[in-house]
Amino acid sequence: MNFHDAREILNHWSSFFDPSVAEASSNKRLEPAPRSEAARKAWWYESDRVIDWRSPRCSAYLVAYLQIANGPIPLTGIPLDDGFIHPDRSVMQALDHAGCVRMDDGMFHLTDKGEALVTPWLQIDRATGFSVTVQRRRG
Repeated sequence: MNFHDAREILNHWSSFFDPSVAEASSNKRLEPAPRSEAARKAWWYESDRVIDWRSPRCSAYLVAYLQIANGPIPLTGIPLDDGFIHPDRSVMQALDHAGCVRMDDGMFHLTDKGEALVTPWLQIDRATGFSVTVQRRRG
C-alpha cells in the first residue's frame, strides 16, 4: 500500500465517523523513516493534549490504522511501499489510556475493549496471525 491509498483510507473513515470532516486532520504527509523515539511508551504521554477516546476521531483513526497496517500498529510508524505513516500521538495516547490498545513488543495491540470498538466495521482474524477485513463502508 502506498501513501495515497493510506490517505484515502484515513479520509474515508474520518468522514464516515464524522460527516462534517472532509479529510483526516493529521498524517497529511508521507514520512521517510520510522519515528525511533516513539518506541518508548513515555513518548506517547509527553503530549499535553488530551482527547476523549470515544470521539469520532479516535474511532476513525483506530479503524484506519488497523486497516492500513493489516494487524497490530507499529509504535514507530506503519510501513508503506513509499515510506511511513506515524500514528497520531493524541489519538493513540487516548486509546491506550482507555484500555482499547496496549503497547507491547513495539506494537499497539487491540485489547478486548478495542476489538469491541472496531468490530462493527472491521473483522479481526487472529487465527491467521491477525488480519483485518473491512465489514462495512459507506459508499
